[in-house]
Amino acid sequence: MNGIDEITRPIVSGSGQATPNGRKKQRSKGAGNLPVRLVVSALLFACALLLKLPFLAAVILYCFAFLAAGGDYLLSFVKSILRLDFTFGPLFIIPAGIIAMAVGMYEQGALLIILFRIGELCAEYVYHRTISAKGLSVKPGNDLLPAPAESKQAAFLPPPDNTCSRTEMRVDSIAHVFTIFSLLAAVLTFIIPVVFFHTDWQMWFGRALVFLAIARPLALCLSVPLTYLTAISSAGKNGMLFANARAVNNLADVHTIVIEKTGILTTGRYKVAAVEPEKISIHSLLMIAAYTLSASRPDTAPHAMTYAFSPLTEAILKAFDGTIDSTLIEKSKVFPDKGALIIIKNAEIICGNAAMMEQFDIITGDDSEDECVLYAAVSGKYAGRLLLTDPLKNDASSAVFLLQKQNIYRIAMFSGDKEHATRKTAGALGIGDYYSECQPEDKKQIFNKMRGEMRERDKIAYIGDAAKDAQALSLADIGISLGTANVSGEPDIADIIILSDSPVRIADALSFARKTERIIKQNIAFHLIIKLLIIVIALFGPYPLLFAVIADACAAIISSLLAGKAMFSDYAVGRKK
Repeated sequence: MNGIDEITRPIVSGSGQATPNGRKKQRSKGAGNLPVRLVVSALLFACALLLKLPFLAAVILYCFAFLAAGGDYLLSFVKSILRLDFTFGPLFIIPAGIIAMAVGMYEQGALLIILFRIGELCAEYVYHRTISAKGLSVKPGNDLLPAPAESKQAAFLPPPDNTCSRTEMRVDSIAHVFTIFSLLAAVLTFIIPVVFFHTDWQMWFGRALVFLAIARPLALCLSVPLTYLTAISSAGKNGMLFANARAVNNLADVHTIVIEKTGILTTGRYKVAAVEPEKISIHSLLMIAAYTLSASRPDTAPHAMTYAFSPLTEAILKAFDGTIDSTLIEKSKVFPDKGALIIIKNAEIICGNAAMMEQFDIITGDDSEDECVLYAAVSGKYAGRLLLTDPLKNDASSAVFLLQKQNIYRIAMFSGDKEHATRKTAGALGIGDYYSECQPEDKKQIFNKMRGEMRERDKIAYIGDAAKDAQALSLADIGISLGTANVSGEPDIADIIILSDSPVRIADALSFARKTERIIKQNIAFHLIIKLLIIVIALFGPYPLLFAVIADACAAIISSLLAGKAMFSDYAVGRKK
């Protein structure tokens, strides 16, 4: 299996295979008219079986029935052997049929191929019915994407890539081991009883053929990528965009979550909590702050918009609620990450943080620990301060509680605010692990420290804003971007984009990923149990070769239906509705 590449190509016969560069291989010769060939094959088989024909004529009809159903596979099998390529899907079903006919089991050899191809055709039908049941369209080139008419959000779905998930690699290993085991079991099942115990060779030869007939793990290879496809598509229609199967797999393994405070747990929309003027009126302090910060807005100074003035300016202008006459501003200058300076009527007005005041040697006499404080000065003299606050979102506490309920044993919070304000917010949310005044270089060190304290298989998820927290998103094992504004920005930065501003959706995404992995594990267990039952019957029962083929095909169909649980369940996005 090639990871997500398995998702973007039909896995059963007759539909072609994707090459590594994503282009579709030419279909096997005659694969496009498989239903017609199966009808012809069935008619030839019925004539040979029911009509009283000479022995040689019946054998010829059986052989033609074999070729009509599996001639394309026979040709591909020969080419694979000549190239020493043993990855050909039905590698053992062809020799099983040939050997059966070579030893005189003409009916079983021909019927084996016919039933095998019918099973594949049914599995392909179920596969396409499943992916198209909820607005999924199959486009040329085997691109499987949600139909755009179904949901506007589907237009933002990131295209699948060739990234393999850990589960897919594990399934790939299981499939290889099972194929090798089936081949060895077939050989030993025939050799040991016949050579060492001199038993009836025909009986044990029939039992050995069962192992060859079920050697291809069709149900396993079908269910895993189909489950990821239906799950990711269903999540996309519900506002959660997963980049690939690895994102689902890694999120299911997350036990440490780091959340950015501003904009994720808080609204990101500041409001003025208090105005504390010094020897001027409240209105005057608001006015000089509004005039100064308005000079640093993107429409007036786009090149200097590095300090977080946009939400602060909005809050102060709203509190000022007056008209700003920009013609009065004779000169303006923005100091990145500190503040701004303007000159009105030869008076120098400064507004900014503590570092700005320190740069101009203005003594504020303030050691405030509030989360956001802006100071103002006029003509070199301190004029007061404004306290701003970023309120928590209404469901922030619920989000933290739901994450803790899902066995996330470590929830941390990053903040650029001072320690006192960060501690106050973390305490209100029940978060014991928080980091204040975080800069990008600090976040990298914190992530490295966390990894040293974790188990190897555990993952770190970081929830932030794709536009502001790109570096932190790339440092985490899983980067989750929250908010609709991030979709049009840098969608490739985050592994998961949640089209909602509600932090509760983070818990939904985690629940969704874990349920998807549970469905996959259930399908794997179902497949292995069916194979085990067939093996037991083959060793101790009446070696039903045809029953083994039918059971294997039915298992593939059932597995594809079980994979659809990721799409059709009411709690596909993490919570029952």
